[in-house]
Amino acid sequence: MDLPGTPSNHLDPRAKKVWRIYAFVLVAIALLVCVALAVVMVLIGGPTSAWLVPLVATLVVAGLWIGLAVPTTYRRWRWEITDVAVRLQRGLIIVRRTPDARRCGCSGDP
Repeated sequence: MDLPGTPSNHLDPRAKKVWRIYAFVLVAIALLVCVALAVVMVLIGGPTSAWLVPLVATLVVAGLWIGLAVPTTYRRWRWEITDVAVRLQRGLIIVRRTPDARRCGCSGDP
């Protein structure tokens, strides 16, 4: 059930694909850092936990981001264009809305 004043339009479903690709790129970079750390730790004889903990943390965060954050963010993103404003609603945990143009003095009326 939507709250009063909620913008009426949803984002294009392709936005989820873009957000997931972005997440995969960042996760790939984080995994490369974990692999580099593992190589260094093996070469210097460091503890296994020095690279295993960051690797597991990266995989857990990636799973939560791609599996939960992307669909939740998609469900909450809304937009609407009116005669006097472009209204947006967004947020993962805290839902934020742009102020109405009439309230912020941006309506363009003299």
